Amino acid sequence: MQFNPDVWPTHKQGEAVRELILTLLDKPRTKQELSKLCNKSVRQIQRHLNKLSSESQIICNQNGQIVRRIAAGFLLFCIGLHWT
Repeated sequence: MQFNPDVWPTHKQGEAVRELILTLLDKPRTKQELSKLCNKSVRQIQRHLNKLSSESQIICNQNGQIVRRIAAGFLLFCIGLHWT
């Protein structure tokens, strides 16, 4: 059986939730915060975060907050410039 996203509407719904999560990560957030903002359970958010993490789009910082990988690299770059 071949996968066709047009036949599976839940695939598009999942993509929409992951896009919403990425837009909400304009600042570091916890799973619980994302759960409330997306109106999804923490378990559902965790599944989306696992997918985003496997795609190397997000990382978890030392405080247990989730940040976008692009933003994290940029922040580390800026901090490095500030300290030099």
